Amino acid sequence: MIKTAGARKDVTAFVVDLPPRYSEVVPPSYEWVLKHHYSDIKLKVLLTKKWINSIFPISILKPFIYVLNKEFPKYQ
Repeated sequence: MIKTAGARKDVTAFVVDLPPRYSEVVPPSYEWVLKHHYSDIKLKVLLTKKWINSIFPISILKPFIYVLNKEFPKYQ
């Protein structure tokens, strides 16, 4: 029973969709997490490079491309 302020009688509330208990939730495998984590970083780097290339001329971009390549060498 839930007592609400200003109500003349008690109200019964039922929760229909409860989330699963913590013990029932199975976390993803370590390999799955690594694969998806690194694919997200690779996609972000590629999209960032594409966006930068579409806005600035290449002469302005050379220092930034150098930094991106240095920070994320395996995502080329």
